[in-house]
Amino acid sequence: MTQIRLLLLLMIFVLSSAPGATAESPPLEDTIWDVREGREISREELIKKLRPARFILLGERHDNIRHHQHQAWLIDKLSQTDRRFALVFEMVERHKQNAFALFAQRFRPGRGQQAPQRHDATGLNLFLDWDNSGWPDWSFYKPLFDIAYLKGLALGAAGLSRHEIGRMHQQGLEGIPEELRAPLLPYLKKTLPPALDNRLRQTIVTGHCNTLPETAVTRFMEIQRTRDAFMAWALQKHEKEFARDGAILIAGNGHVRQDLGVPYYLRGMKAEGKILSLAFLEADVEKNSLAEYTGNPEENHLPYNYIWDYIWFTAQQPRPDPCAIFKNTSETNIAP
Repeated sequence: MTQIRLLLLLMIFVLSSAPGATAESPPLEDTIWDVREGREISREELIKKLRPARFILLGERHDNIRHHQHQAWLIDKLSQTDRRFALVFEMVERHKQNAFALFAQRFRPGRGQQAPQRHDATGLNLFLDWDNSGWPDWSFYKPLFDIAYLKGLALGAAGLSRHEIGRMHQQGLEGIPEELRAPLLPYLKKTLPPALDNRLRQTIVTGHCNTLPETAVTRFMEIQRTRDAFMAWALQKHEKEFARDGAILIAGNGHVRQDLGVPYYLRGMKAEGKILSLAFLEADVEKNSLAEYTGNPEENHLPYNYIWDYIWFTAQQPRPDPCAIFKNTSETNIAP
């Protein structure tokens, strides 16, 4: 069971991993790139490019606080119009959606009283039981919720619970909650194009430090696809119910990939409007060009050859090697 819990934790961070920091400053650090155009752009130009999209997907390395600070800045700039987005989070499990309403009740005035000022999300973490969620410290994410309350943005949950993911480890697609089968299974039962299937498989394998037995890889792929499909469905649901003016998703970099992440399912579900994705990546001192992060689109021959529309590079953050636990041990035959 200890090994299974370890794999579940690794899966949360599998698609947003990066190497540890070095003393030398990487060439692309603190730059923003338009991937399709292959050129560096300014912050102001990025805002202009993102603003027309109906669905804006902001990626992140979960434990990098700079990524969250930049996300908060973007949300502030994007909401400086009459347009009001729904702000949707991978980190909030779907059964906690009501926590936003319960938190809001604190600010409803009593008879003859004025409503108290609500400018931030102080205390929301208690309603979300954040300390027991497994995500990085609340201080990392609070600025995003603060902006939402300051700007009057609707908040939405787009995460599956640990229990639901655990059932899928045991039962595969049969473990999907009953009420989600109708909206999700039509898209999950469709076979991915071979190139995308291979790409997802390799991502899962390398993201789990090449320790997964072959029998487990397919199950992990099903779980990853289900999480992406659910986020796509939840993003549209929250946009229609609460905002009707667009939605922003906060999720790991792997989930906002145009080729096989949430955008893949948004397109499959015939979502209306433009879909744009931005990844926050930690710059690598050994990589000198954009192509070293994105690969060569000409080799893929897919509708969406590029991985993300835009990339914002930040400094690397020192952290332990996530694969170190698997080194010098014979216990690598792990099954879900």
